[in-house]
Amino acid sequence: ALRERALDVFGMPAEEVAVAAHAGQLDRGRLRDLVPPVFATAAAGDPVADSIVQRLVEEVAGMAGALVRRMDLVDRPVDVVLGGGILQAQRSLLVPRIAASLERVTRKAQLHVLDVAPVAGALASALQWVGATPDQIERSRGYLLG
Repeated sequence: ALRERALDVFGMPAEEVAVAAHAGQLDRGRLRDLVPPVFATAAAGDPVADSIVQRLVEEVAGMAGALVRRMDLVDRPVDVVLGGGILQAQRSLLVPRIAASLERVTRKAQLHVLDVAPVAGALASALQWVGATPDQIERSRGYLLG
């Protein structure tokens, strides 16, 4: 099923997409167009798409686990905050898997997914940099949340 999605998105077989991307002949920004089909086909049971999703899970859990170990929080309750558009959009598919993977490091982690637009942190930093007040920064966050 994922092969058909690559053909739909790029107009060429998946193997050609992979070679073109590797050779720098494909605009890397266009690869984002394949993200929704990967998650959709993974949710539908496609093993290749599911392996891509699982690789993302292991990367996120690995980074979180490394931080938990480095901060010496393995045996203490710790909040792990996940952010970004993919984690927000695919919360039900990703968070349970990330939690299960992170349990190999600690069973005391509580996962949280940010409820703000992925650009909220960058916007807050930019506003702070130009001298915005805390109230102005909070109002801008409210505009993003609608």
